[in-house]
Amino acid sequence: NRRLLQTFRYDESVADEIGLSLLDKSGISAVGLRDMMLRLAAQRALPESHQSRYYQTHPDAAERLSAYQDHVSRQTGQTTPLSNEVLNLVDRLQTKMRAYVEPPQSVLANFDDAGTLTHLYAKSIALYRRGELEAAKGVINNLIEMAPQDAFFHEFSGDILLSMGKPDAAARAYKQAISIRPDSPQILLNYGRA
Repeated sequence: NRRLLQTFRYDESVADEIGLSLLDKSGISAVGLRDMMLRLAAQRALPESHQSRYYQTHPDAAERLSAYQDHVSRQTGQTTPLSNEVLNLVDRLQTKMRAYVEPPQSVLANFDDAGTLTHLYAKSIALYRRGELEAAKGVINNLIEMAPQDAFFHEFSGDILLSMGKPDAAARAYKQAISIRPDSPQILLNYGRA
């Protein structure tokens, strides 16, 4: 157990160093990462039954927090604000996670703006999770018409089609997604499955 935990600590330390290095190279502040680790380290004071699973599987949050705080205090120069494209992807990711984690009925109630791409995406995912595949396909088709160069909409179209038992149509959707985003291992994997 001691050797395994030592390996975990080493792996987390290496991951931290790589993450901080990539942020530095991109000119992005590590403040957000430090703040996330601060919240994670605060879980130590909670009873184990109230601690997040992430905290329980990621060792030494308090020690790792000190490394992040040192790094942030040593950061010099200007950091680059995140581009609108990156912020939009973050918004999309948060919406997608909520759509997969929250009850579908709640998602359908909370994401009801038919003019917003992320709301429609969440609606499509919620319908998919409820097994309403035709309705989910209708929403994703609408999204593809609104944003034909969005690889993730084509990918999700493929997911729906695969669930509908239409592997040929799914493969075409994944192929379209790959033509837009050729370096996506996840899309390539799904394409191979189809």
